[in-house]
Amino acid sequence: MGKIRILDEDTVRKIAAGEVVERPASVVKELVENSIDASATKISVSVLSGGKKEIVVVDNGIGMDSEDAILAFERHATSKIRSARDLFGITTLGFRGEALASIGAVSKIDLTTRCEGCDVGVRVRVEAGKIVSSERVGCPVGTSIRVRDLFFNTPARRKYMKSDRTEFAHVASVLMERALAYPKINISLVHNGRVVFSAPPADDKVNIGYVLGMDVAKNMIEVSYINDVEITGFIAPPQFSRKSADWSFFIVNGRPIKNSSLLNALIEAYGGMIEKGRYPVAVLRINVAPESVDVNVHPTKIYVRFADERSVCRAISNAVREALSNADLRAKGEYIIKHLSVPQITGKDVGGEVRVEHETRPVMIEQKMLVEDKKVLDGAGMLSGAIYLGQLWNTYILLQAGDEFVLIDQHAAHERVRYESLKEAYRRGYIAQQLIEPIIITLRPNEFAILLEYSDKLKELGISIEEFGKNTVKVSAVPTIVGRVCGKDEIRAIIEDIIRIGKVDVETFADEVLKIAACHTAIRAGEKLDTARVAALVEEMNNTKNRFTCPHGRPAIIVFKKSELERMFRRRK
Repeated sequence: MGKIRILDEDTVRKIAAGEVVERPASVVKELVENSIDASATKISVSVLSGGKKEIVVVDNGIGMDSEDAILAFERHATSKIRSARDLFGITTLGFRGEALASIGAVSKIDLTTRCEGCDVGVRVRVEAGKIVSSERVGCPVGTSIRVRDLFFNTPARRKYMKSDRTEFAHVASVLMERALAYPKINISLVHNGRVVFSAPPADDKVNIGYVLGMDVAKNMIEVSYINDVEITGFIAPPQFSRKSADWSFFIVNGRPIKNSSLLNALIEAYGGMIEKGRYPVAVLRINVAPESVDVNVHPTKIYVRFADERSVCRAISNAVREALSNADLRAKGEYIIKHLSVPQITGKDVGGEVRVEHETRPVMIEQKMLVEDKKVLDGAGMLSGAIYLGQLWNTYILLQAGDEFVLIDQHAAHERVRYESLKEAYRRGYIAQQLIEPIIITLRPNEFAILLEYSDKLKELGISIEEFGKNTVKVSAVPTIVGRVCGKDEIRAIIEDIIRIGKVDVETFADEVLKIAACHTAIRAGEKLDTARVAALVEEMNNTKNRFTCPHGRPAIIVFKKSELERMFRRRK
């Protein structure tokens, strides 16, 4: 007897479902896209336990009659294409006819729907891919789908789902992307009975405010470029860049997609205005002929293949460069830093705020002995009796120490000093410093969910975060950083990095958070330092372990011996 055999239908259904349904967010994506294809103008999504327990999607679209409602659960049953030829000109989000069949194979579904012209609606119940019942019911025009107990019949898949908050963060991301793609549709999200996201119909810029926050939206720059490829949308000035590419959105013919080539084209268009490792905030719509893009390359349909990807990338670069060149990119307003309970800086104190003005007049650099007769620790003798030569590009400190020329990366060096101080404070159990005035930060729904999951761990590390309204947190304490204040921008940056850490063990998490806090509160590259501050930094380094690298492993100190320089200039062999 041969070894090859045809799989039974139940196994086939579960395998097919695995390609489409990865987690609750996959279910939400497929159902919401069905609602959009059904011409809905209002879509409400409600989930329990991050979607693991229940997902309900209700729309006011065209609905279905009883025959279609039953047929919709068959594999490859769809109203969106008729033959293979239609695959080369797809204008709908769905087309495979796999979503409901795949979802139904690994869950329990109640579908209630009525189409225009039908006197009554129909309710179809499906469990593990099989229709359990079908009955006539009264209901409004549109469709309501309730999905319960996802992966109830595939325990291995259920076991590997993450925490409720993590799964909800993925659900929120899906809704945010669709809300940005379809600003004229009223889209809302409820989690465990609480409204966490709502984007009523609005113009593009207001819609961006609903999804990404009004502080970003009000500074967005419009993009409008029509050539072989049409590029429209909005981009943010460079100072609003983020550490995650999740803030760069690409929408191709109404479909939110992921594409590294388009992302690189967007970054390159900023021409060095954004530092490496950061990403622009952007919502870009790319409109091309349907036949010039293949959306049938991945079961999730979030990846596409362009017939001429280079021309699309070129269009994005040209569109963004043109928008930036016509925009006023100067930072607006003054920097206002909320101070801690024991302010460590000087300046005019106005209503609990310290206003810091930039020094713009030239400053003469003088040579000065920085360290005299200090105790040498672990080979730090290079800094004993060092002469300060100056600051290069407001980033590197130049010293002469005997017959050695020393370059110090001021940010990397100070980051190491901060990190070691925070580690010691954490070890001793005293790390938090209360803010006189708490900092209020509004987050995206997915960020909000993840951050709350980490709140207990963060409190141990001196960062006190608590819920403060819809997608908003209140930061009332931060790690003790002697001589340094934490403003809203610094706290926001710290939070962004914390969200990106992911699921790790407690000690790794603690160490990563301390590194993040050290990085964002250290002296910055490009920051002008006076002689006294340089002297203080060198002295701190002299008393810090592992001073030769930053916590991430980058060099903090580079030394050239006089003999090496002489060989470079061919003064000696």
